[in-house]
Amino acid sequence: METEKLNESFFARNSDIVAKELLGKYVVRVLNNNRIVRGKITGIAAYQGKSERTSSKIKSAPGKISVSTKYGNHLLDISTGNEGEYSCVTLRAAEFDWVNEKQSVEGPGKLCKALGLDKSLDNLSVYNDKLWIEKSDIGNLEVIVEKSGSMPSNCLGYYKLKK
Repeated sequence: METEKLNESFFARNSDIVAKELLGKYVVRVLNNNRIVRGKITGIAAYQGKSERTSSKIKSAPGKISVSTKYGNHLLDISTGNEGEYSCVTLRAAEFDWVNEKQSVEGPGKLCKALGLDKSLDNLSVYNDKLWIEKSDIGNLEVIVEKSGSMPSNCLGYYKLKK
């Protein structure tokens, strides 16, 4: 199966647009043993602007990966918008089709663990040879947007596919 990686122009837009359009696409990770892990993105958060916890790494060029650690878990952020502005998406959930079972992984830390993610990917572009997101033609999807008072002030919402 021939696939096409998303490029910088895909990520050079507002984080809420990028978040909605990433749903249903596939995040692909090549592990050190050349095993490929592939999951359909089912949950993502969009951030725009600065808050008290905002990392300066998300001001990078569109499509730049930031791997941070929070509560002992790795988190995967991808810069969006224009370089120099605070804008990113955080991958939060995906569905994996393992050899004998399907698994839904929810939570940014659990997702990074399922992808075998570590700090070695920090500051790389999301279109490298170890991690990328593939285009997919999946038609119209129903998207749910969650917003609550407990979200950081710069969070535009949590976006997920309706089950």
